[in-house]
Amino acid sequence: MKRFLCVLLSAVLLFSALSVTAFAAEKDRAATKKILARFDAFDADSDGKIASSDALYILKVAIGIEEMPKNKSLDADGDGKVTTSDALKVLRCSLGIEDMFSSDEILEYLCTELNWVKSRKPGFQRTRVDTCTSMKVTAKGAPLSSLNVTNMEYTAYLKRVKSSMESMKSLFDEEEYEQMMAQLDKSIAEAEQVYTPKETKRTVQSGTSQHYYYFPATQYTWSCKLTSADVKDVSLVYNDGKITITVNMNNYSYDATTYPYKSGQYSERLKLPYGKVFDLPTYNTNSDTAFKAIWLKNGNVTVEIDASTGGVINANYAYDYTVDIINKQKTATNNYNMTVKQVSKMSENYVINPITD
Repeated sequence: MKRFLCVLLSAVLLFSALSVTAFAAEKDRAATKKILARFDAFDADSDGKIASSDALYILKVAIGIEEMPKNKSLDADGDGKVTTSDALKVLRCSLGIEDMFSSDEILEYLCTELNWVKSRKPGFQRTRVDTCTSMKVTAKGAPLSSLNVTNMEYTAYLKRVKSSMESMKSLFDEEEYEQMMAQLDKSIAEAEQVYTPKETKRTVQSGTSQHYYYFPATQYTWSCKLTSADVKDVSLVYNDGKITITVNMNNYSYDATTYPYKSGQYSERLKLPYGKVFDLPTYNTNSDTAFKAIWLKNGNVTVEIDASTGGVINANYAYDYTVDIINKQKTATNNYNMTVKQVSKMSENYVINPITD
């Protein structure tokens, strides 16, 4: 029993120290101009809205009832001509039947803009918040039935371990017992702080190489490689001089064979849908621990672009993730197995310095 309690203490202390590490071309102004040109073509009467009245105006131009406005293109479908098909496309868009931009068009524009942050290096202020919302233990194989649990919060389990050790104080010499209890008290105090959101801030100066290390994807010259196959949905809105792109991701689950969880497997994580735009967590394990599974959920990227300059002015990244880590300790008589399921949220906000050209 004494041997088991020592092994158990080693296991719970290991999880107390569990570390999760989550980890960025001169601006192509033509990309933003292309987006604005599409809006301009759809907004035939230049009232700032896309409505059936725009479709009617284009139809009249197409059949020769109205003259083509000066300094304006009404070629909504991009075929180089103004025809009744342009009027139909605008009408369908105004009714919500058809989107003005395809998902691939929006994502291509998004990638151009996010990649610009690293090529132009405008400087930014980053605020990151990591929050652990739950950390639960499932334990099997303990000789004490009270230490075999399912989905017990980690702090409660540590307190139960402490209570069990207090009841068996006579098995230890005094110095050994005091050291073990001190370690447990420290772990309990640390565990109680796990649920406190951890906020970090960083200012990156313009023109510096820090853009590669503090803007996703970390250590690479690019920031986004998303395609329509990677996302759940995507939208683009133009209003009040800003273009806002919103991307929502699908949910994904991986086991130890499909998720590259080791820190040295960074390039492999970049191939995952979330890895094409987010920095993803890594887990360092040892001979007593094993990565079991991870779930990536509710991924969202929202980017605001200044329509007048074509520069990104704000970028928000967020996703939730749940990870299972296993600790398996063997004694002469027991195979003690403990799994910790940690549920966390990650959010990052980047306020990009304005550009003037």
